[in-house]
Order: sequence, then structure tokens, then C-alpha cells
Amino acid sequence: MTFGSLTQFVIYAVMVGTAAAALAEMLGEVQRAAGAMERLIELRNATPAIVAPPNPIQSAGAESAASAIREVRSVIHRDPINMP
Repeated sequence: MTFGSLTQFVIYAVMVGTAAAALAEMLGEVQRAAGAMERLIELRNATPAIVAPPNPIQSAGAESAASAIREVRSVIHRDPINMP
């Protein structure tokens, strides 16, 4: 085996190895995408554990919370910032 044919063999081996690595990486990405798609389908078909009641009632706490927020906003005073 001459030095030229050895060099040629090494170059071809590196090219085949690189191509095989690229195909393996692509296969890994496809498998990852398939797993993600399976998870998305599971999430889409899942039924929620918390269900809204058939006849919801209005909570009085929401109105009092809104008025409390208005009161807090009216108490907060902002001092103007003077820039030199």
C-alpha cells in the first residue's frame, strides 16, 4: 500500500464517517420531533382535572378586591423625579 492510497482511504473513511454521523443526528432529531408530537397530542386529548361548575355564582370577594385596589392606588403618592 502506497502513501497515496493510504491517504485516499483515510479521506474516504472520514467522508463516510461524517455522512454516517449526519444521518444519525438527523434520525435523532426526527425521533425527538416524533416524541414532542406525541406529547402534544396527549395534551390536546387530555381532559382537565378542574371543571367549571354548571351554574357558577358571582363571588362578592371580586368586587371588594377591586375596591381595595382602588383604595390602595389612591393612597400611593408619587413624587416627581427632577433630573439635573
